[in-house]
Amino acid sequence: MMMRCLQGLPARHLIRDSRVEAAARSAVTVATSHLMFGGDFELEKSVSKDLPSRDLLQAIGGRSPLAPGVRRQLRSFQSDPTAFGIIFKNTPMGNLPLEGGIGKESIESKLALCSLVHELATPVGYEELRRDGSVSRDFFKSIYTGMSEDKSTYLNDYTHKDSDRVFGWHTENLVHPFMPRYVALLCLRPDVMKKVETLFLPANDLACRVSSSSLAILTQKRFALKAEPSFRLQGEASSDTISELMPVLKRTHDGSWHLYVDSVFLGAADGDCKAKAALEELLEVAEQCIVPVKLEAGDLIIWDNLRASHDARHKNGAGRWLMRMQGYSDLVSPFLGAQCMAPSFVTESTCEPNVLNFQSLERTIPSRPYHMEAAPRSSTLQA
Repeated sequence: MMMRCLQGLPARHLIRDSRVEAAARSAVTVATSHLMFGGDFELEKSVSKDLPSRDLLQAIGGRSPLAPGVRRQLRSFQSDPTAFGIIFKNTPMGNLPLEGGIGKESIESKLALCSLVHELATPVGYEELRRDGSVSRDFFKSIYTGMSEDKSTYLNDYTHKDSDRVFGWHTENLVHPFMPRYVALLCLRPDVMKKVETLFLPANDLACRVSSSSLAILTQKRFALKAEPSFRLQGEASSDTISELMPVLKRTHDGSWHLYVDSVFLGAADGDCKAKAALEELLEVAEQCIVPVKLEAGDLIIWDNLRASHDARHKNGAGRWLMRMQGYSDLVSPFLGAQCMAPSFVTESTCEPNVLNFQSLERTIPSRPYHMEAAPRSSTLQA
């Protein structure tokens, strides 16, 4: 049901400007966002043996192994502007270690994750730094929280040491010219204490609750983004910032909202006090809009990277093992500079399987997504 939401914060937070407030007031007509439940995840086809990633996607490109019901649910999610994500239960995961450190992902789990993303977009991965300083080129990205900090696979925590948040609110790979439209996580193993939550911040709900004066400011290109450490592949300085300014919220043609945010690496342009106050209000209001999800083994969730940002809560969730894949569908970067870039393939034996080469938005932030294309039907899938 469509509803008009003009709920704001107390007067001390408001930035009074009658012109921008009037413009925003007519725009805030959205529906409350929700996470869809897709039921049990089912595959109609399996693979006869473990396959390299390239061969696996070729098999999926020939004929989708997803059950018709799963495909219908995914299409329903994709076409519903009020749904920011969809979650499935009981995903087949094959034989995995039940405890201890990270192990080898099974072909069943890879097939499930890749098939899901492939239904909505082109599966992609991104070069990024590991904790040990090496560069990850994983198509299937394992995210593991170890018993100690040095055993975790992600680079580091970006929030204050006293915070229970892990990364801060962020749109996945926002700094990347070819940022993904979809992000999918398969929970292979929950944390030992079973208390870690994946948090979502729906754009529609946020636009409803922020004051109309701040909303108008947040839709303007008045904010600057720094590259997060995982994309500083050549050791770039932390001061490196994309020179082009960007908006935080954008209204779409159907009246829903897209969100471009990073609570750690995004800030107002220098000297823009109104933009700074508007962003502070947004982050305060965000705490009223949280949708928490506690993933269990076999849970498979995919969300629209523009309809919701995300974070994780509880830093000491030792033993948690997720597998991630991302989907690129079109050019969705908030930076106009990205529209001038034409990616091309490069060949590197260390990449899996193809790498898109490009000049980044700033030459000081080099990074490349690598990308697998659908291929003709293969006989690898078994009934």
